[in-house]
Amino acid sequence: SDVNWSWENTLAYSFTLGKHNLSLMAGNALYKNVAEEYKGAGHNLISSTMLFYNLGGLQDSQQISSSYVQTTMASFFGRINYKFNEKYLMTVTLRQDGSSVLAKDHQWGVFPSVALAWRMNEENFLKNVEQLSNLKLRLSYGISGNSAVSAYQTQGGLGKTMYAYLINNTENGAYGYYPALTPNYNLGWEKTATANIGIDFGFFNNRISGSLDIYQQKTSDLLMQKKVPSSTGYSLAWDNVGKTENKGVELVINTQNFNQKDFSWNTDYTFTLNREKITELADGTDRDISNGWFVGHSIKTHYGLEKIGIWQLDEAEEAAKYGEKPGRIKIKDQNKDGSIDNDNDRIILGSETPDFVMGLNNTFKYKNFDL
Repeated sequence: SDVNWSWENTLAYSFTLGKHNLSLMAGNALYKNVAEEYKGAGHNLISSTMLFYNLGGLQDSQQISSSYVQTTMASFFGRINYKFNEKYLMTVTLRQDGSSVLAKDHQWGVFPSVALAWRMNEENFLKNVEQLSNLKLRLSYGISGNSAVSAYQTQGGLGKTMYAYLINNTENGAYGYYPALTPNYNLGWEKTATANIGIDFGFFNNRISGSLDIYQQKTSDLLMQKKVPSSTGYSLAWDNVGKTENKGVELVINTQNFNQKDFSWNTDYTFTLNREKITELADGTDRDISNGWFVGHSIKTHYGLEKIGIWQLDEAEEAAKYGEKPGRIKIKDQNKDGSIDNDNDRIILGSETPDFVMGLNNTFKYKNFDL
């Protein structure tokens, strides 16, 4: 059974005084999710009339399992919207969130933000420019939080496996448990601070419109699962592993190519460019090879031996120096010591992050049909 409930309350107040407009909002939200499961399974009922009402009548492979997962979250928030003369706008928000999936003394986080906007086309020096339909300048800065880990991860967990043992020279099987996930009693919120400058524009009665945004995001206490040495008795651990940085550009342009009574054709152009890198690791080092994390490079970095081709027939003598022969993959000897090994010859090969992404979307409408 799944039971999910939420309780949200908001209080809003707004008033206008001359050219000033002020809106206030405050509220809170409470969420609780409970998933409870009981399962019985098996084969070969004694009687077909029993159906599933008598699990004791299952003759083979009787299995019983159960589970219980509960998560809760509480949020308190407030927002102020202010407008002056319909040209100057400001929004200030503040929220505090608490999540049960994080460690006991690290469950609460505070997240503020502020945004400013200027409707430049409402100014007298632009108001009479007929070709200009919209021109708005935007500035914003804010901090957001992420607690996207499963329930009970801070407490660690056990893995289940099958073991074989001998009794009177007869092999038997039994289930056993092993430590699979190390507990972390300091796991807290992942926080991302974002600064953004943007401009919205429109020309010729918005026949051409769009927006341009330039942003920078800095994430601290990054929530990730990392590999730990097997000598600890564990294999994985959730941790706040360090800091990352994203910065980039987003451009969106919409054109109304045709806009007649029965037929219209619109085109959307998109262009995004993002540069991501790790700026700090939690242990203070500049690399974590076991997880593939390197300061100054993307999280999704490929690290390994550089393959530069195939050994050819006329390279047999040189290939033999590396214990290879023609037809096998040729690995670059990075330090030129005459041998290939993981300690000295692995390098950063590249990243999964694309250099840029472009998109083009056309929408055609004819009467009641669209494509």
